[in-house]
Amino acid sequence: RSGSGTGLSSPPLAAQTVVPLRHCKIPELPVERSVLFELQLFFCHLVALFVHYINIYKTVWWYPPSHPPSHTSLNFHLIDFNVLTVTTIVLARRLIGAVVKEASQSGKVSLPRSIFLVVTRFAVLTGTGWSLCRSIIHLFRTYSFLNLLFGMYIPFLQLNCDFRKAGLFAQVTNIGPRDTGEVTARGRDYLTVLKETWKQHTRQMYGMEAMPSHACCLSPDLIRNEVEFLKMDFNWRMKEVLVSSMLSAYYVAFVPVWFVKNTQYYDKRWSCELFLLVSISTSVILMQYLLPARYCDLLHKAAAHLGCWQKVDPALCSNVLQHQ
Repeated sequence: RSGSGTGLSSPPLAAQTVVPLRHCKIPELPVERSVLFELQLFFCHLVALFVHYINIYKTVWWYPPSHPPSHTSLNFHLIDFNVLTVTTIVLARRLIGAVVKEASQSGKVSLPRSIFLVVTRFAVLTGTGWSLCRSIIHLFRTYSFLNLLFGMYIPFLQLNCDFRKAGLFAQVTNIGPRDTGEVTARGRDYLTVLKETWKQHTRQMYGMEAMPSHACCLSPDLIRNEVEFLKMDFNWRMKEVLVSSMLSAYYVAFVPVWFVKNTQYYDKRWSCELFLLVSISTSVILMQYLLPARYCDLLHKAAAHLGCWQKVDPALCSNVLQHQ
C-alpha cells in the first residue's frame, strides 16, 4: 500500500526503550564507629541507672547532728550489688558485642596486634561470663523464683528475636537464578552482587559495616527481590530499636524497684516517668544510628526503581499491555 494514509506511525525504537534512572547523589556524612556509639549509649544508660538508685537509696546526710546522721549520700548497705551487676551487664550487652566483633575481625594484622585482639576478646568474654554467672547464682540463693522470672525473662525474648533474624536473613543467601526467572547476563551479575552483599549483612548483624548496597538494574524480578530484602532489613532494624529501647528502659526503671526491700520507700510515679524517658531517648538514639541518611537514600533508590511507571498513550503504541 501507498504511504499516503493519515494514520500515525509507530514511535521509533529508541523511544520505547527503558531509560535507566539517575539517582541524586547525597554528600557523604561522617559515620560513627560502632564501639564508640555503643560506649556513648552505655554511658547514657549508666547515668539514668545512677539517678534511679539515688531516687531509691538516698539518705538525709544534710540533717543536723541532732538527727540520726548519715555519712554517705546513699544507703550502700541496702543495695544488692548482684542485681546491680546483672543490670549493668544487660545494659552493656551491645557494647560487649561491639567490642568482641571489633576484636574478631579477620584481616592482615601484625602479630602483636593479633595477640592483643585475642587477649581482649578472651578477657571481655571471660569477665562478663564469670560476673554474670556468679551474680545469678547469688540471686537464686537469695530471691524467689517469681522475682528471678520477672528480672530474667526479658533478655531471652531478645535472644529469640536475634535467632529468628539470623534465620530469615540466611534464606537470602540461598537465592539462585531459578528464583528470578530468565535473566540476562547483566541481571546475573547484579544477583551475584546482591547475594554477596547480604552474605556480609548476615555475618554482621549490627553496625554501619552491615549497610546494604544498591545496584541499579532493569530486571523486574531482581528489583522486586531487592525491595523485599530491604523491606525485611528495615523491619528488623525497627524491631531492634523497639526491643533494645524497651529492654534498656525495663532494666533501668523496673528491675531495681522490683528487688528493693519491703521497708524501702520509692516514688513509683517517678520510676514510670523514668521508664518513658529512657525508652523514648534510646529509641531516638538507635534510630539515628541504625537508620542514617545513607540508608534512607538507599530505600529511596530502591523505591524509585519499584514504583517508577510512565503512562503510555495508546495512540502512539499499538502493543499496549493490559494490566488487571
